[in-house]
Amino acid sequence: MNTIQDIRLQEFTLENLPLIKKLRDLHFKTKTAVCIERAKLMTEFLKNNKTPNENPQVVRAKAINHYLTNRKALLFDDNLLGGTTTSKPIGAPLYPEFMGLSIWPELDTISSRNINPQELTKEDAETCNFEIFPFWMDNTVLEVTRKRFNNPLSLQLLEKIVYYISGKAGCISHCVPGYSRALAEGLEVLIAEASDKEKELLTREKGKEIDQQIAFYQAVQIALQGIINYAGNVAEEAQKLALKETDFFRKQDLEQIAAICAQVPAKPARNFREAANALWLCQVGIHAENINMAMSPGRLDQVLYPYFKSDSENQKITIEEALNICCCLWLKIADNTNLVPEAAEKLWGERVRLLRLHLVVLIKMARMR
Repeated sequence: MNTIQDIRLQEFTLENLPLIKKLRDLHFKTKTAVCIERAKLMTEFLKNNKTPNENPQVVRAKAINHYLTNRKALLFDDNLLGGTTTSKPIGAPLYPEFMGLSIWPELDTISSRNINPQELTKEDAETCNFEIFPFWMDNTVLEVTRKRFNNPLSLQLLEKIVYYISGKAGCISHCVPGYSRALAEGLEVLIAEASDKEKELLTREKGKEIDQQIAFYQAVQIALQGIINYAGNVAEEAQKLALKETDFFRKQDLEQIAAICAQVPAKPARNFREAANALWLCQVGIHAENINMAMSPGRLDQVLYPYFKSDSENQKITIEEALNICCCLWLKIADNTNLVPEAAEKLWGERVRLLRLHLVVLIKMARMR
């Protein structure tokens, strides 16, 4: 068994982890770009495929499945894990149903604004302006609420509190998904479980509550299948790239990514690298369903440790290999950022500045004691 002599891992630095140094340097040299891929595919689906009176849970699950199934499978660099949040190396995904329309007035300036500029191509700006945003004008969370409840006082107050609307109206869940089951059993098992529950409910007397439960389990199956479809597309793309790759080591990594994404997250993770990639692909699925704010992957040390322990005890992985995988996962988690209007950037930037100032004062006070 590989025992960690120094839990600080001081013997490992960026200088003797060349892959991580390369990926880290590339990350900080890469500019953030607005990604409209999700918004475009979701909008296209809802424009053309929505069935009148269909349960909204099922409709949304179908739209998410459509996006995950049809989005591009891209491998931008030499990261050991497959899957990306957006179609950009570092992307700011557009969520038009939440707060995405807030950048509508800034389509011509977002690339050049002073605070946190995010590149947006002219072509994508025109797609937003003429195809995506007009559809969502009356279909965002706020507008649906306004119509359904006759512009309630709570909504009016919400719109007057800028610091609140810039976050909470995005339907942020502030949750930690239960990835342990997905890694241990695979999404196919969860789909089968949802299918069994749906079949059992279909035998009961129909009613509004039962119908809602049936729709939920149908939506679970549809959405999870979308993640599996995307993983399969990543596997196919990695295999195609491997066939063309001339560098032996990169070719080997691509072949491993292809094999891993063909296994997980559909089926159980069998080792540490599969577990890390399965968790990441599930996180990509979460970003497909929910705005990419406050969606924590959870206690990675606890979720991934059983796989590392097993591999280590069976001498299937070294500390260095595990560290490379962990760093690759950490960089993957940072492959996306939030898309917010300039006003929110100024607002939150000032808040962060004040928090830092407050922290400095507290540290100085603590030292004086």
